[in-house]
Amino acid sequence: NLRAALPAHYADMVYRISHREFQIVGLPEGIEDRTFSDRQQAEEFLVKHLPVIDKKLKRGPRACLCCTRNFISTGPGHRLCNDCRNPYSERLAL
Repeated sequence: NLRAALPAHYADMVYRISHREFQIVGLPEGIEDRTFSDRQQAEEFLVKHLPVIDKKLKRGPRACLCCTRNFISTGPGHRLCNDCRNPYSERLAL
């Protein structure tokens, strides 16, 4: 199942630009910028290029600067896990 293989933050990169065209936004330099005839083709392209995109965008596992737990970072500006970013987190309220 392609949906299971594609993390949500990548699925959000696919946009419909016309009735019959989809485009991927936010690709790093060096990754081909093109249009696709359907959403599935665009998502298949993303799945195929995930390792290169992750490396260029510096996405992947990272230790939270606040609690030191590991989480999946979406890029260089994402240094805190979701619990530490959320002031109403149950974990922090304890």
